[in-house]
Amino acid sequence: MRHISDEYEQFLLDFLGQDPGKPDAARILKLQEEVGEVTEAFLSFKGWMWRKENGTSAWDVCMELADVAMTAMLAMAVIGYGPDQMMQAQMEKTLKRMAEMGSESGQDHGDDPAQ
Repeated sequence: MRHISDEYEQFLLDFLGQDPGKPDAARILKLQEEVGEVTEAFLSFKGWMWRKENGTSAWDVCMELADVAMTAMLAMAVIGYGPDQMMQAQMEKTLKRMAEMGSESGQDHGDDPAQ
């Protein structure tokens, strides 16, 4: 698995150091705000904003998604876990669940002689 660079991890720690007084809960709650910004950008990108101007680009939506990811990584760092560690654990959990779903739906026939 490719890991987040040491430079980026240092950026996260430096960023946290610039605002040491913010409570941990604020970093978690900030995620909700950032997800709202993604939603608004996506609605604008699709042309589904009926009270506001549409026209956000795909780039803008992806930048908002990156902001969500960065905010989540900052929250992980505040809680005491590195983003690499958590992303690896979550990917392994998701892959295991996908494999289980595949075998339950009959997609993974394995050594079943009837297939």
